[in-house]
Amino acid sequence: LVRFNSDLYSGVNDTDEARNYGLKAGPNPFNPETVIGFNLPQAGPVRLEVFNIRGQRVVTLVDEPLAAGDHAIHWQAEGCASGIYFARLRAGDSQSVIKLCLLK
Repeated sequence: LVRFNSDLYSGVNDTDEARNYGLKAGPNPFNPETVIGFNLPQAGPVRLEVFNIRGQRVVTLVDEPLAAGDHAIHWQAEGCASGIYFARLRAGDSQSVIKLCLLK
């Protein structure tokens, strides 16, 4: 039995602002590296984290203020097991989540 940590999705604001982040990853599925891209409509504090299927944080890729515009963050997942991961972007009061698939 695998329990999923619903805290990943608690308080998700499905606003136009959140949808406008354009959060995406490529390649996806990937091995062992992917690039997570997003667009910030305005400058501000940003936190980009990756979680495993159990809801455990694997890595924090960004935790700092970023300028408005397009951003591309490389994730090297060499030490991670094959499986499903979730990238969560928090900016301001909104967040966006995408599914990632690591295949080895």
